[in-house]
This record gives sequence, structure tokens and C-alpha cells, in this order.
Amino acid sequence: MEKLKQIVSTLLPHMPADAVSVGVIDFNQKSFKTFEATKSEEGINFSNGEIYFDLASLTKPLTNSLSYFLNPKKFEQDMLLCLSHRGGLPAWGLL
Repeated sequence: MEKLKQIVSTLLPHMPADAVSVGVIDFNQKSFKTFEATKSEEGINFSNGEIYFDLASLTKPLTNSLSYFLNPKKFEQDMLLCLSHRGGLPAWGLL
């Protein structure tokens, strides 16, 4: 986890985001560790409280990408734009 915190400390100041959450599942040790990093004027602040992730949000991109890699001919150009998060919807738009 310390190595991941070093990486976040290096990258987060240069990102447009103001926070990042990281979760690591160790299946061998049967453990789940998390941390959150927030950007402030003083630097990067870390919190080690429990963080819960929506697994659907994590697995959906993997499933869609796997579908593409298994049969790319089924995907039209507009579908590829959605896979790469360039579907044309504004970030602030309401659905």
C-alpha cells in the first residue's frame, strides 16, 4: 500500500481530479485494504478509513472491453466511442 500511496502522491497533483480512492484485494491473504487521497493546498492527505466500491461500476468496463476483444466486428463506430468514454454526452448533462 505504501508504494501505491507514493504513486498517488506523484500523480494526483497533476490530475484534474481532487481525490482518488484505491482498493486492493489480496485473495491469498483474504484481505481488502483501502485508502483515499485528497488534494489540498498543503499537499496530499491520506485517509485509511473503510471505503466501499460499487462493483458494477468496476466490472462493467471490463466486461464491455472483453466483449469487444472477443468479437470486435460486432461493434459499430458509435459503440466504440462509448467504450472509450467519448460518446458525446457532456460531463454535466442530466440523463
